[in-house]
Amino acid sequence: MATTINADTVTGGAVVTGDASGQLALQAAGVTKLTVASGGVTLASPLPVASGGTGATSLSGIAVGNLSGGSNGTIPYQSASGTTQMLAVGTAGQLLQTNGAGAPTWVTPSTSALVLVATTTATPGASTMAITSGFSSTYENYLLLFSVACQENQGTITVEVQVGGSYSTSIGYFNRRDSSNNTTEVTNQASASTINMCSDLGGSSDGSKAGTIAMTFINATSTTNFKTFSWQGSAPANLSPPGAAQINGGGGINDTAAITGVRVSCPSRFIRNGTMRLYAYANS
Repeated sequence: MATTINADTVTGGAVVTGDASGQLALQAAGVTKLTVASGGVTLASPLPVASGGTGATSLSGIAVGNLSGGSNGTIPYQSASGTTQMLAVGTAGQLLQTNGAGAPTWVTPSTSALVLVATTTATPGASTMAITSGFSSTYENYLLLFSVACQENQGTITVEVQVGGSYSTSIGYFNRRDSSNNTTEVTNQASASTINMCSDLGGSSDGSKAGTIAMTFINATSTTNFKTFSWQGSAPANLSPPGAAQINGGGGINDTAAITGVRVSCPSRFIRNGTMRLYAYANS
């Protein structure tokens, strides 16, 4: 079935048939300006850039999906309406800062500034939740904030630390103090595989009560120094009437390998809900 193009609809030109191959040509003033064939469209002369062209007679030279003028690590931004510029790469550890309508810039975080490097949310019914990315040689010290609710009452919260790619089987030492059952408890542990944050964690069947803890790691990614950690927080305690236990503690890991991950669990119970956020302290 042939398609007929009415030449009367073309202003200032005419559509004429081509050779036996079935080409169509658009002519203006007797000059062929555009040829349509089975292989595509061919221009008789370059399309001017001002008319939306590239100065070429075909599109073969255009890399579809790529922006020209950039290089590894550069970021495109609009410096004006219809004008794209490339922001040069920054240095490792810098952050991208918006300057309103002005060009964005790379800035070095101030001393002790926190940089969010990883987050995770627990899958309801899972036995653990973990962060195994975010630790890097860019930063040495980290802050871990997490909240976790056990599926049943009277659970415990424990933390395991991944050192050198595997979870440590021997934490150097740690001690814990928490107030539960209306008492104050002090526990000293050495060569433990897990860090017991608190015991007798109270809760509810819907997981609405969760323990919240802030844990700091010093020299976390150092490959020459031992690591130290400390934590503080609170958790619903198994008290009557219901109350909250204040928990804190600290310790160290006698290993020079870098920390690569942290895992939180409620032993012998499932996690009903939980979140973890890992922040890095900007280097001074």
